[in-house]
Amino acid sequence: MWLSSRLLRLLLLSFVLSFLCLAGSPVAARTVYDSFPGPMLSVQKWTDLELVREITGGRLVQKVANVPGVEFQRVRTRFQNPLNIASIESTITVESGTTADTGTSADTESAARLDGFFYNMENSGTADGDIWAGVKVGNRGSGLEAWWQVSESLDPNNSSFSEKGSGTIIGPGTLNYGTAYQVKIAYNGSNGFTFTVNGTSDTFTGPVKLAGPVTEYKALSTSAYGNQGDGYASVTFDNVVINDQGSDYDDFSNTSLDQAKWLDLEAIREISGGRARLNIQAADARNQITLNFPDNNKDYVEASVRVDSGSIVSSGARGIVRIAGYYYNEDGAPYNGRENDVWVDLRITLNNDGSLRASCFLSKSGDPNGSTWTDLWGEDFYQYLSFDTDYTLSIEKRGSEFIFRIGDEVKVYNVQTVMHAPSSQHRQIRTRVYADPGATGYMKARIDNVYTEPPGLPSGAFYDRFPGPMIDRSKWAVSETVREVTGGRLVKKLSNRVDWPYRDMDTGFENPSSIHTMESMVTVSSSTQLDTGFYPTGEAQLQGTFYNSYVSGTNTNGEVSASVRIGDRGAGLEAWGNVSWIIDENTGQWDGQDTQVILPGTLNYNTTYPVKLSYDGSNGFTFTVNGVSNTYSGPVRQRTANDPYRSLSVSTNGSHGNGFTHAMFDTVKINNQTSVYDGFSNAPLNTAKWTDLEGVGEISNGRFRLNIHADGARNQATLRFPENHLDYVEARVEVSSDSTIGTGARGIVRIAGDYYNETGAPYSGAQNNVWVDLRISMYDDNSLKATCFLSRTDDPGDTSWTDLDTYEFSTPIVFDKPYKLSIEKTGSTFIFKVNSETHRYQVTTAMHSPARGQHRQIRTRVYADPGETGYMKAFIDDVKIKKGGGIVPVTSLLLEE
Repeated sequence: MWLSSRLLRLLLLSFVLSFLCLAGSPVAARTVYDSFPGPMLSVQKWTDLELVREITGGRLVQKVANVPGVEFQRVRTRFQNPLNIASIESTITVESGTTADTGTSADTESAARLDGFFYNMENSGTADGDIWAGVKVGNRGSGLEAWWQVSESLDPNNSSFSEKGSGTIIGPGTLNYGTAYQVKIAYNGSNGFTFTVNGTSDTFTGPVKLAGPVTEYKALSTSAYGNQGDGYASVTFDNVVINDQGSDYDDFSNTSLDQAKWLDLEAIREISGGRARLNIQAADARNQITLNFPDNNKDYVEASVRVDSGSIVSSGARGIVRIAGYYYNEDGAPYNGRENDVWVDLRITLNNDGSLRASCFLSKSGDPNGSTWTDLWGEDFYQYLSFDTDYTLSIEKRGSEFIFRIGDEVKVYNVQTVMHAPSSQHRQIRTRVYADPGATGYMKARIDNVYTEPPGLPSGAFYDRFPGPMIDRSKWAVSETVREVTGGRLVKKLSNRVDWPYRDMDTGFENPSSIHTMESMVTVSSSTQLDTGFYPTGEAQLQGTFYNSYVSGTNTNGEVSASVRIGDRGAGLEAWGNVSWIIDENTGQWDGQDTQVILPGTLNYNTTYPVKLSYDGSNGFTFTVNGVSNTYSGPVRQRTANDPYRSLSVSTNGSHGNGFTHAMFDTVKINNQTSVYDGFSNAPLNTAKWTDLEGVGEISNGRFRLNIHADGARNQATLRFPENHLDYVEARVEVSSDSTIGTGARGIVRIAGDYYNETGAPYSGAQNNVWVDLRISMYDDNSLKATCFLSRTDDPGDTSWTDLDTYEFSTPIVFDKPYKLSIEKTGSTFIFKVNSETHRYQVTTAMHSPARGQHRQIRTRVYADPGETGYMKAFIDDVKIKKGGGIVPVTSLLLEE
């Protein structure tokens, strides 16, 4: 959307970051990958199934499920200082729903156990000969029972074992699910063990002890053994006692596991309440819990993500929940491990100040192990996030573009290198806590509504019919912008966006250096709406840059700006002055002062007030509103301003993107003259008095007005689509008979975009990008014609072009009549339509993603050389779109329809 804005005021509001943001499109019906209907995670959709270790209801809950082809899965809570523990006792409840795997494995079982390594029978100095012992309560296929096992480790890595003894303590048929039983394992310090369940004991004497255990391990464990992938165990532990002490080692009365007692902290991966919970606790080191996709080459991954308010990280820690994966490799085969694999990541981060922010990045592995990384690109999302709120996150790979979305905010990165398949594909949803030594954290996230196909719209559905009154910001990457003379006043309307929180719009005076005093009648309309986010303002102002406070220099450093404002900062309509000056334009450092003129509560919306800004020629300013004045002296004047300007301006600010300012100016005077500089009795704006001319982008009576005024140079107003991968764009376009095009000028209204590049990466600027355009043109003889073309840019800077195809439609075009214009890309064929007349063009070259990314727009423009003028007025309605399927190389011609 056309806008006049100056570097100075952007620097004065340096806390605002402007990001490229594309709002999300409406979603047509598509198949959800997983909405977690429960009760269990689907083995067809995830390689990782249930794993739970958490305190709830005063007990330690452990759950685990196995997966096909993997012999066992387990979750364990390991003791700190295990070498000092000779006996472990706990009440154990095996919950209903625990089932043994139905596969053929001889070791099939789903069970709870107390276990550990107690001594070594070889004294080899390694884990060879370590004796493991465990007492178990679980299901081995015949119902709930209790048994024990003692085994010898056969290698230093504890990867193979030889059983030394086993026995059944209580056979199937006696124990019940959901019932708590007292379970104990006791070691006599030599080679003897006693195993007790519900008062029944068994003993075993193992091989002769030669040394203490090398493996320092004792734990409360839950496991699911088998090879079919349908085993599951759900267990609770309570009242843990060690070494026959009279008091509990842990009764799990804390809200989370005590890191002084347990080596393993909380981790949760399960379905709960129709969502997947992905929680992780960490202390002193990184820890994570993950949902991995079995199909790891998805070009689109979307999930609804919520961070629970119980999440917390200390200083030196941060928590994240992300969707991510390895998407490509810069070099390709032969691979050297993970070297040059590129990781693509979209995450929500919990910082130790309690804030939640979203970011996305690409990072390249610098070595085979992925231990060193080079950041290729990264951006933070502007919006602040809240706990207990669902946000839709998605990563989409389209050709060489990566599109990151969180809600309506979008970031786009265009890869400039060749993209080979990574050494191995990978897609995941993960919660992680990064904790430095001494730091802790607990990240709690809920995942829902996972999709692996992007949203789309059929071409028959209306995308927008502009019902009003305001632009739907989920459909357009623009917002209201109006500067026009109407009803004998200069009317200005402006709204902000999430990606552009502070916006201002000038109407600049010609010959600003000659102006030392400006005054105008100003009205702020009650339709002005304050943003609901941070630092909201909506204001009209007289402003300018008046002098420079530095002895020398050619940039904006030292420039002194002043303004008198009437607006709302959250407490009602008020008036104030401001004087500010740039300290460093590169860092955005500035200084300044507000000066109150009229407090909130006195001024009223829809009431016209005289407003005046006076400069004394040195460093003094006077601000006057409705007869009330205040003054301020800026830094010492050294010389004239490098970039002087004076303007009538409106602005809006805030972080949520829903601010709107509507104001009117009239009876403008300068330099204390009694005569009126401009009373706006004539339209359009007088080009001899103003540098900024009319531009209109707003909904009016169920249609979108897209008007632009130009004098001596090209000017345009634009509707930008947030989704730039559209294979079909349609709109009803009408050129108003109020349009005027002077001799030598030309006006257009078009649908168009960069659709492909003939050569692809590595790109040289925009060279070989192909622009596709369907337009109605207005000429200086007042005639209208519809044409379409494809044109290729021949140099990196878009300064020379080669027409690939042009066509002039025979359909007569007249003023004040709507015409249906559409561009459709189907494979390598482009189909242009004006009403029912059709033109086709067949691409015969390769079609790569365009340099700098895809682009789709509806635009009104006036081409005017020096001495030429024009005012193009158009109405847009009944927009339809269809999402594209990506760019692929052309290998053969496609048949016509």
